[in-house]
Amino acid sequence: MPDGEGRPERLFIKLILPRQGMERRVPGGGGPVRPFRNVTAAFRGTLSNQVHAIQRAIRPLVQRTGGAPVRVRLLPKAFAKSHRPEHLFSDQTCPIIGAGRLGELFLKATPPGLDALDELVRRGQTGRIVKELSTVEAIEPITPDFRRKGLPAEEILRHSPRRGDSFATQVHLFDFGPGHGQEALVRDFEGACRASNLRVSRTGYSETSYRFEVDCRTVADVDALSNVVGVRSIQRMPAIRTVRPQGVNSQPLPDGLPVPAQEADLPVVVVVDSGVIETNPALNRWIVGRESHVAPAYRNPEHGTFVAGLVCWGKQLNPALGGIDSNPCGVFDLQVIPNWDPAHGPVDALYEP
Repeated sequence: MPDGEGRPERLFIKLILPRQGMERRVPGGGGPVRPFRNVTAAFRGTLSNQVHAIQRAIRPLVQRTGGAPVRVRLLPKAFAKSHRPEHLFSDQTCPIIGAGRLGELFLKATPPGLDALDELVRRGQTGRIVKELSTVEAIEPITPDFRRKGLPAEEILRHSPRRGDSFATQVHLFDFGPGHGQEALVRDFEGACRASNLRVSRTGYSETSYRFEVDCRTVADVDALSNVVGVRSIQRMPAIRTVRPQGVNSQPLPDGLPVPAQEADLPVVVVVDSGVIETNPALNRWIVGRESHVAPAYRNPEHGTFVAGLVCWGKQLNPALGGIDSNPCGVFDLQVIPNWDPAHGPVDALYEP
């Protein structure tokens, strides 16, 4: 209908949905909090005893570091992140500082924090705390056996790369976080290494990774590191090696492979490997530069040459595979991996740092 000025009148329209008057609002917030098990007085007593045992175990340690890492194991059905007990283990008790394997949490424990945690374990009655208590399987100290991942010290030393009269191991520390005692944890570890006359290096690792290269000479050295409060793990130094030549089906290059155009502006792929052979004229045309960090006695460029060939002629060398890009690329040869084939000569490895 037109209004007084001749313009059409705009009326409000209300949309009525089917069953609209019969529906009721659904309350938010999800369902009630349901524990994963009955949190009985006996269960609370078991967890309280575990907290007391940790208090006794860390008392001589926290004088140096201010805190000690503790391990929590959760029930398998409480592994989901949404069930993480972040109210039970908090800044008011013992905060979570990391996670390990599935259902494994790490805490920073202090004497006051453990007292507050014990109070919650014994007397916490809110629905949230009861549910979080029900997720806990055990609260345990970090043991030397855990730091060695269940291996005896002799086994770690046996499989660690030998370097002169010592063996290269990798040590990983727990991370309390900057300003939360991490500096004391690092100082305590470095002091323990000095006391045992162990060479320590952070070269190749970032400051915040808290990973160290440590040269151990004897089983006693590995045992000493396994007893340092801040150590999360000690293992053989990881090494990077190429596959053995038996795993590569080497064949002569086919004829008619493309060559780069004169003065072509090509994208360059850096092949960080065992090096690219210098006596292949067809491949040399694609090489834009070379750099080697391997001593001549340990050079074996077979694997690096294989990879460089795939970079330059991936489509031609794999005609039966679809979807391979045929655009050419230049190669920069960065030789860093030494020979790992005893039939070729002396062998060595590229250590992780």
